[in-house]
Amino acid sequence: MDLNPSELRAILDHKFFLSQNLGREASIDEASADFLERYMDAFRTEQLRLHNLIQIDEIKKHQWVESEKAGRDIGLEKAAQDWRIKYAEIYRAESEALEKQGFLTLEVTVVNRNGIHVRPAGTLSTLAAKFDADVYVSKEGMDHFNFMLQGKPYLNFKSVMLNLLTINACQGTVLNFIAYGRQAKEVLEAIRELIESGFGEKTKTA
Repeated sequence: MDLNPSELRAILDHKFFLSQNLGREASIDEASADFLERYMDAFRTEQLRLHNLIQIDEIKKHQWVESEKAGRDIGLEKAAQDWRIKYAEIYRAESEALEKQGFLTLEVTVVNRNGIHVRPAGTLSTLAAKFDADVYVSKEGMDHFNFMLQGKPYLNFKSVMLNLLTINACQGTVLNFIAYGRQAKEVLEAIRELIESGFGEKTKTA
């Protein structure tokens, strides 16, 4: 399933409560499957209802502004048509922006000559586990992933070291991270510093 940011946020919130109910950390795969089976249809229906209400309100505002310009009431139907042409796409993009849904993002390039091999993979996994935040990573052409988000594959960055190795991030690879949670900013800053430092390894070819 290709998720949008609001759906992913709902799944991650569900993951927190599912973990409490299970008495252990629920995986993103468990949370996704449970949310999809039990709540996704109702969530999407409610999201559609809310978006419709917001858009109706925006159309009415647009009607008032354009009527003031025209010196007459342009009517709700005309305002709706005009708003959809000019602003509907912008509204959709803004409403589903990652930052608006509580996610922080990071793009960083692997600089060490040997890329993400066993030692740096272990270091990254240990580092990410210290923070109270969910972290996921994406790169172009990634085959193994937990979910699709807006057309991009994302992998749980904190699950196991093996996951980091399957990314196959050689020198020059661009990695995209998203983080959600109380320490999202801190974990992304720590990841950036570690990757950009080259893990203490050589960063130039001979």
